[in-house]
Amino acid sequence: MFRCSLVDGWRKTDPITVEVNQRKRKLRRLLVEMQKKTDVYYTWRTILFRDLLVSIQKATDPISAEVS
Repeated sequence: MFRCSLVDGWRKTDPITVEVNQRKRKLRRLLVEMQKKTDVYYTWRTILFRDLLVSIQKATDPISAEVS
């Protein structure tokens, strides 16, 4: 019991977990905005996939800029 609470406490303060939670909140807000703007329902998978594509693009942009 004590160990679980320690782990949970660590998870909340862990910088990676904090960042993930912030991204989830951001994605939730984005999802709500998209639902307001369009009738199409975007699933979590679509949004997460798009986020992944954007992060990959950002990661590869400097490399492509250096090459050209």
